[in-house]
Amino acid sequence: MDHAERTEFQTTLNALLAEYASNPIGLGSALDELGWHDVVADEPSAAMLLFRERGYAVAAGGTLDDSALRFLNIDPHRRAVLYPTTVCPAANRAQLFAPTVPPSAGGRVSGVIRRPEGYDKVVVAIGDSDDPHIVEVPDTAITAQSPAPWDPDEDIITVDVDVRTAQRYSGPNTLAWEDMVSVARRSLAAELVGLGAYALDLAIDHAVKRQQFGRSIGSFQATRFHLAEARVAIEAAAEAVRLAYASETPLACALAKNLAGSASETACRKAMQVCGAMGLTWEFPLHRIIRRALTLDAILGGHRETTIEFGRWVMTAESYPAVDPLEIDPDSISVPI
Repeated sequence: MDHAERTEFQTTLNALLAEYASNPIGLGSALDELGWHDVVADEPSAAMLLFRERGYAVAAGGTLDDSALRFLNIDPHRRAVLYPTTVCPAANRAQLFAPTVPPSAGGRVSGVIRRPEGYDKVVVAIGDSDDPHIVEVPDTAITAQSPAPWDPDEDIITVDVDVRTAQRYSGPNTLAWEDMVSVARRSLAAELVGLGAYALDLAIDHAVKRQQFGRSIGSFQATRFHLAEARVAIEAAAEAVRLAYASETPLACALAKNLAGSASETACRKAMQVCGAMGLTWEFPLHRIIRRALTLDAILGGHRETTIEFGRWVMTAESYPAVDPLEIDPDSISVPI
């Protein structure tokens, strides 16, 4: 995908996201008509462009489930994925690369679904990360649900699901679930980078237009330092996302989401400082970015939790692979964020 093709594709994606902003359920069908899956099949790294633009648009919808389920060779039609929100579901037992949701004594699991409607089946991985069982339950097995407390559009819901009568999928579930988690994490990472970039652009625009003492506040050194810190965090996370799409390893994808979650938090915090009281108002869009970033960061483990678990993993592992961007062929990544 050359620069002209990328620009045209990005324009088309932005138009679709704007068209389906109020009806995200139809976005999947629109992407099918666009030939989205053929594009990703030919060039998997193109997927990060969609998720980056989704983040920048603060868009709702179930394209995350679509990508994850197709990777598992499960038909995504009218299916949703239940994602864990922690990598430590049991005491002293971290599941850094393949977090699952172990059932309670009553046969129930808890997590989040990023598709508030338009589904009648839920796919979830239960059990231990060393031997997860990928199962499916009908939506009638949902025993409790509520909107995720931070999400601005109620696009993400927290649920309790009864899995005692779940139907188990056959196949090598351990590797399949770990790889699916990697796909979801790099997609979420690209979306978090988009959210951070939007927060930074809002702050820059405000800094240029806002006047104090007869000067634009963007001319003050303190303001520039805030904006520069956010830019560095976003660019570092964007590089990690590129690496994750190029290497496709669980480690690279987990690191990308960790850095993207941290970068989005930094960008939102700095944007709030630069925008001041304006950023606190309900009319200003910054609160939507902050709420969506907090919600997405928690899926499959937030960056604060995974930072601790990365440290524990490094200290206890006998060996671990190096994530070195110099080992990745730059020609294999043709869709920059």
